[in-house]
Amino acid sequence: MSGNRFHVHGASSRAPARPAVMLLGALFVAAACATGVAPTDIASPTPSAAEWSRHDLGRTGPQIRAVVAADQGFVGVGASTPHDVASSGIWASTDGLAWTVLDEPRAGRSLIELAAHDSALVAISASPAGFWMSDAEGQWTQTADADAFGGGLLTSVASNGKTLVVAGGGQVWTSTDGRAFEEAEVPIADGNVTDVVAGGPGFVAVGSTYVASMEAKALVWLSRDGRAWEAVEDDEAFKMSELRAVGAHDGRLVATGWFTDAETGLFFTPSAWTSDDGTAWSRATVVDDHLPDASSPEGALEGAVMMALARGRDGWIAAGTSVAAQGDLAAVDAAIWTSNADGTRWERVPHEARFEAGMSTSLEFGASSVAVSGDRAVVIGRTEGPQTTSWISPAQAGGTEPSPRGSAPPPTDVPVTGPIATPAPPVPAPPSVPSGSLAAISYEEYWHTTCAAWDSLIRAVGNPETAEGSELSRALDAAVEARDGASADELAAEILTEITVGREHLAAARAWQPGERAVSATDGMFAAFEVMTEAKRAVANEEPGAPDPQRAFEEAGGIEAWYAIFEALEETRAAAGSVAKPCPNVPLMP
Repeated sequence: MSGNRFHVHGASSRAPARPAVMLLGALFVAAACATGVAPTDIASPTPSAAEWSRHDLGRTGPQIRAVVAADQGFVGVGASTPHDVASSGIWASTDGLAWTVLDEPRAGRSLIELAAHDSALVAISASPAGFWMSDAEGQWTQTADADAFGGGLLTSVASNGKTLVVAGGGQVWTSTDGRAFEEAEVPIADGNVTDVVAGGPGFVAVGSTYVASMEAKALVWLSRDGRAWEAVEDDEAFKMSELRAVGAHDGRLVATGWFTDAETGLFFTPSAWTSDDGTAWSRATVVDDHLPDASSPEGALEGAVMMALARGRDGWIAAGTSVAAQGDLAAVDAAIWTSNADGTRWERVPHEARFEAGMSTSLEFGASSVAVSGDRAVVIGRTEGPQTTSWISPAQAGGTEPSPRGSAPPPTDVPVTGPIATPAPPVPAPPSVPSGSLAAISYEEYWHTTCAAWDSLIRAVGNPETAEGSELSRALDAAVEARDGASADELAAEILTEITVGREHLAAARAWQPGERAVSATDGMFAAFEVMTEAKRAVANEEPGAPDPQRAFEEAGGIEAWYAIFEALEETRAAAGSVAKPCPNVPLMP
């Protein structure tokens, strides 16, 4: 879990280079699934690419993250403004093609998942945690804020029609009205809940923990009422595995995720499990002819993960992401699997160009959610642009048919290895202009304060441009590895002090109006490094439910902030004109 894996190449005077190492947590952020909604009467699409069409919603279109079936089609949630993770939106569609805005609540964070509850829909935001409900007229209202969840992070929501269960990290909360929430007793010592569903004895939650730096272990918890939970005893089927989604239908439970195949050496082998009672699980057969072969670079985190899950009349549909190394980048694709009636056998839809999501190293692309309504299945994901893309079955007219990608040159960097990241703590709020600091009123003053901020970041965590860690960050990583909590506390405090100084410089720089957008994005990345540092400190102190530092950075919006910085800097340099110049200690031209 140690090390600053956030790494970018490229001089600041050109477009943003993508991070030069694989940030796996960006691929495996908690994916929403439609299993909290009663299954609709639809036959599962056959595993044929011709049955699916691709429809890109455009860079300025809805930024949808999760989708569920509704009475007259689909409802999706996500961010209302591209590159703004603090914005939120709710959309409706009758066909998965055209989306209409229902609401843009002032969430302060994008919505990540939704579910049906009685006659209403409910939605959650991750961090700051929040809970929203729709009324009979379709109006949305926030009914609980971060205080209701103790400042925790949310990843999943489910309902049996009477009781709501909201989960995140190592915590679970219940409510009967969506307004008053009570924290449940959950025996989670060192794991994280990724999904929860109404089913089995009452409710079933799934997640994982790491027993070693590269060895995951899937976990399952059961509850009759959502308030008292019991952990399922270790199951051989869950070794070297991680569960990402769980669904229930007709008394049967199905979970999806990945496992590490010791025979093939493939780290992310797509996998599904089934159970009749939630206590005993069997691994299903998954046929996938599109995985990287044995010639993959040793240690490369390649393969595919079944991230989201929905039930049709005759079987299940899973959606996720696959990744294969291509030189210094990774070929990232959306992947769709369909199953037989009981979920014991799965087959991936044959790969074609319409499923290609992009070339990346941050792995921000791929499919994240799936739902079925009436005679239609919709998979939602993110493709290069970046933009939201929907894949629809049966195939619809007017779809996008991208050209197949080409090959890439051999890699020049060693593949990065590491565990799937876990959820992030809340993101610190930006500071105000410190006393004694002058608000920037010219480009020169903006330049001085912005460069000073980056100097502080380099002293704190190192240079993101070169992936070279600072002395403080390397020492903190060593303390994390040694589980030396006392040293980690001291080092984290020094790092956080430096980052705070940097954010104060940014608060002063923000006053120069042409640079406001760039400063806001930069402050978001600084805040994400604060969250990462706190996560490292928690891991070193072996705190229960301590989040993985890399996932903490990504869930806090660090990746989105990085891309937003460089887009905004184009505007700033245009305003500065010929006086624009690079910082002296960072290859960045603010």
